[in-house]
Amino acid sequence: MKDNSHIAAAAICVAAVLLCIYLISVAYRRARRKIRRLMNSTEVRLVREVVKAIEEGEKLSETTPKSLSAMTNLYLPQILRDFPEFNWEEMQRMVEQAVREYLGQFPDIRIHRTVISGYRKHGGNSTVICETAAQYTCRENQGTGETHTVQTACVTELVYTYDQDQNPETTASLTCPNCGAPVRKLGAKQCEYCESILKLDNLEIWKVNRVETKKPRF
Repeated sequence: MKDNSHIAAAAICVAAVLLCIYLISVAYRRARRKIRRLMNSTEVRLVREVVKAIEEGEKLSETTPKSLSAMTNLYLPQILRDFPEFNWEEMQRMVEQAVREYLGQFPDIRIHRTVISGYRKHGGNSTVICETAAQYTCRENQGTGETHTVQTACVTELVYTYDQDQNPETTASLTCPNCGAPVRKLGAKQCEYCESILKLDNLEIWKVNRVETKKPRF
């Protein structure tokens, strides 16, 4: 009798184990089918597309130069009317050198282009606002040695002070090389005091007032 009871108990245990295995197998197959249906659902496909777009956008942002407010064709004729000797190519080189110095802490600086985005006359100053698209290499902070390219845009102000009395703290003004009198008229070619002929040098007239990173517009 004991042997029969032991056999019966063992059979029940085996049946219970087999039943558990069967139930687990059924549950697994059902879960796998549900996961497959979920992975093929519209919502999941949409999430995949969003993630893919973000990854592609990050890659594109490393290779696409920043957009600039290019108004050179509008403002350059106005500047040349006030300053016939204004040499835009020379000024571009000066601005881009200032941008390189501003980004000097980063390696592999590359300048894409520089444009004029504004021009104003106020308080004895003439100011040409330039924008420069550039890129540089940035190293990861984790010490992995990995690098990525950063695209940026910088705003540079070129200032010419033609009325020192209105700007006592500004030193970037033009004076007559003969008598030392300040040149107060825009684009003047002759000193109004000693009537000497003025030979204008763009690099002496125009000074870089400041360079800063262009703020994004939202």
